[in-house]
Amino acid sequence: TDNTRSRFGRRHPYMLIGGVLMLLCFYAVWNVPSVFKTPQLLFWYLVGMNVALRTASTIFGVPFVALGFEICTDYNQRTTLQSVRGAINMAFNLLGPAILGWSVFLRDRGGPTGSGVTVAANFESMGLVFAAIALVLLLFMVFTTRKYALDSRGNPEVGRRRAGGVLLNLKEVLFDPYPRTVFILIGILYIAVVIVTTLQMYIYVDFMKFNEWEKTLVHGGTMVAAALGALLVAPMVRRIDKKPSVYVFLLIACIGNIILVILFGSGWIQPGLSWKAVPVATLVFMLFHVCYHLGGTAANTVASSMMADVSEIGHYRTGILKDGAYSAMLSFVLKFAIAISQLGCGFALDIIGIKEAGNSPEVARQLMLVAFIGGTAVTVLAMIFIARYPVNRRYMAEIRAAAAGRVPPCRNCGYDLMGNVSGVCPECGTPIVSEDATT
Repeated sequence: TDNTRSRFGRRHPYMLIGGVLMLLCFYAVWNVPSVFKTPQLLFWYLVGMNVALRTASTIFGVPFVALGFEICTDYNQRTTLQSVRGAINMAFNLLGPAILGWSVFLRDRGGPTGSGVTVAANFESMGLVFAAIALVLLLFMVFTTRKYALDSRGNPEVGRRRAGGVLLNLKEVLFDPYPRTVFILIGILYIAVVIVTTLQMYIYVDFMKFNEWEKTLVHGGTMVAAALGALLVAPMVRRIDKKPSVYVFLLIACIGNIILVILFGSGWIQPGLSWKAVPVATLVFMLFHVCYHLGGTAANTVASSMMADVSEIGHYRTGILKDGAYSAMLSFVLKFAIAISQLGCGFALDIIGIKEAGNSPEVARQLMLVAFIGGTAVTVLAMIFIARYPVNRRYMAEIRAAAAGRVPPCRNCGYDLMGNVSGVCPECGTPIVSEDATT
């Protein structure tokens, strides 16, 4: 999309085409033609539809994220955008699959428990309604952001158009140390999140022995906590900046997991513990389990806004706007991290010896320890990795000042250095960073 010359802009044509294709594929996943009845045909049909769905999702998602980078150019505003986007995403997750999916389309309708998922018509109705709602939202998004669909046919910032140039853009993005740091940070965070979220359903059933309403309560609580975490990001970043915010949120996530390991792994609190009909174990588990989802979601939200910052730095250095290349690499990193973590979870389940049913308490306990200790260890790795990341609010002010031909303020105290020729800040004595050093 960075290299597209169109009267409708660089991003919007891909978002519209990719979005419509994605919804058609989504509908087709739940509405299988009658010709695909045998297990073999059904298998290959679903493989093909899922590949098409993922491809269309990427066609839509890469320019969608890149457009967000371009819309918000303010350091704090970028965080606010990602914060609102994360909160709305979790709200739709809760309202869609959790409420509409199970309570409306897949409900049992008077039959035995679980009978709702055995009726094909339920899935067909769900696919049609969800696709229709998503189409309305897609068209609304494209229409309301049309002012950013600027004619790119004569834009000097549009880069190389050949495939080799596109690959070179991606290489430059990947080997730039600042975006590479953010890519790796986000990848590590996603590995940690996927480890916990993939194994938590086994923990609900095999270790905690939750009944249906307890699973709904705890799982719904994690979604609400994730939305709350996303909303907390903007005020936190305004107060203490982005990297410190990442540390705070990841610390919250780690503390939640560690407390669960101490309380339940040691046997201090037994699953099923109650007091006067109050499910103590369930409430304690939920209280600290949601901490991980709050902290992890918030940290990922901050990291996404960091991606926009390093994209702006790249634009300043090269003179070419490559938000699409940054978004594409981010999409690849996320998918790679998810694949690696899910593969690791599969090996962990095999090693532990988890079965579909009848798992012993010790096997279930080992699964809980792997999820929460493993997720915490990977999260700590992310905290260590980001320690030397230098970009902050003051650094971005220096970049913008240099781009505008102005003398940037002192990096240490913020003192206005306009007209200063001494080479040091008169306020705090810090050496003045030249424009060359900044670039």
